[in-house]
Amino acid sequence: MTAIAHLTTEGDAHACGLAHGRRFAREIADNVATYLRRFAASGLDRDAAFAEAKRWRTAIAGHNGAYAEEMRGIAEGSGASEDAVALLNARYELAFTLFGQEAKQGQKELLNSASTAAPRSASCPRRPPIATPGSGRTGIGSKACMDAASCCARGERERRASSASPRPGSPAERWASTNAGSA
Repeated sequence: MTAIAHLTTEGDAHACGLAHGRRFAREIADNVATYLRRFAASGLDRDAAFAEAKRWRTAIAGHNGAYAEEMRGIAEGSGASEDAVALLNARYELAFTLFGQEAKQGQKELLNSASTAAPRSASCPRRPPIATPGSGRTGIGSKACMDAASCCARGERERRASSASPRPGSPAERWASTNAGSA
């Protein structure tokens, strides 16, 4: 079993970051490469990942100067760019942004396929009609939508969500504005 590396640092934020960057330069480079591959697999190319990392670096610097100074030290000590260090520090925020985008795309595809699938009931646009013309079906009820109240409420929530205006700015900008003054 490999032991977990341990580093004790002293000094101001920049000095601590410098020591960290020097000690873990190889691991930092490996992690940057790993996360760039993961982001690319989810549709975020290298240039877009670094553009988003730069936005996060700016947001972090505006919110917590010592944190930003330590990241600058890590970059200097490791030979990585400041944006590469910011990319690692904001990797989960970037990943969750990607997951959210994938979820929205999947929801759009699902809703688009549902709108072209089967005819809908006049009383519930999400439910197929009880009797399908020409099918010989005259039964009462529908297995596709046993709980009409829940189904229609979900449809209303989806309608509101799809018509809502998107929030302005990048995720990093929204985070910075939400967390302004909380340091």
